[in-house]
Amino acid sequence: MNCTLFAISADELDGAADMTLPKYDDVSSKISGVQRPHTLALGNGWSNVHALLGGHEGDHPLSFMIEGGAPVPAFDDGERSSGRYFSPELVSNILIAIARMAMPPEAVDRLRVFVAEVAASGNGLIVHRFV
Repeated sequence: MNCTLFAISADELDGAADMTLPKYDDVSSKISGVQRPHTLALGNGWSNVHALLGGHEGDHPLSFMIEGGAPVPAFDDGERSSGRYFSPELVSNILIAIARMAMPPEAVDRLRVFVAEVAASGNGLIVHRFV
């Protein structure tokens, strides 16, 4: 399973059904690219990043890689694709939780910078997991 995070405004979220998302090509066995200006592709290493964030579950802000947020029906393709939206307020909570980590691993730097940029822009965040 792969994971891509991307910033999204409320207006874009309203038109989410028209978005082009990465897909797995059964013929070529390759993942198509994401054509979004503010995207962080974690690929299949997303589970390692989740573990480095503490492996949290439930309503903890750092559990956002595996749960939380609001489902985005346009991205739901059963077991092959799912998307969850985190509002700007929740993005700020995620950023605060990362900032409170005593010694955030260096491998989390790209994620920290990305989440900070999303928070600063006032956008929400979609966590898109797909095969």
